[in-house]
Amino acid sequence: MKVRALLFVAVLGISFVSCDAMKDLTAIEVESELKVDIPLEATDDGVSLKSQSIVAFGDFKGEAEIDLATNEDVKDYVDNLRSIQATDVLLTLTGLTGDQKIETITITAKAADLSETFTATNIIPTSVEQSMASFITLIDNWDITENTLVTFTVTGKANFHVTNAVKAKIKVPSKVRVSPL
Repeated sequence: MKVRALLFVAVLGISFVSCDAMKDLTAIEVESELKVDIPLEATDDGVSLKSQSIVAFGDFKGEAEIDLATNEDVKDYVDNLRSIQATDVLLTLTGLTGDQKIETITITAKAADLSETFTATNIIPTSVEQSMASFITLIDNWDITENTLVTFTVTGKANFHVTNAVKAKIKVPSKVRVSPL
């Protein structure tokens, strides 16, 4: 009789718990490294002048997005996403050679109504990954239950005419909470 009473109380208690609360209780963490490669393209006329005292800078731009719906680690759970927590947001520029240098680069990340901007200067071919820690807050506050996309827009200036061989690579090591329910 005590067992039946306990079962009755348990069933009664579960019936008062909302679906969202139940999904939160059953959520698991999936480790993922979200990645995006952003090909950069020149926005100037392609003329690069160099003399002893004048260096003409080449403007560039690029845009790409991270979509959790296509991410290998979490795409099977896209309808059951709960939250995301980034451990870092890292930038690497590839395709730079010799004396090529990115004078300035500005990256804006947008997820629904959230937006954050990062700026770096004087990036040379031997530069290592740069942490864009200011983006961690954006990723952590991103409501992945409503929107699975983050769009990255890149603009900047270089000391050369930028081609698609130059890429801004962004990776976001993170933990995504998903519910199997």
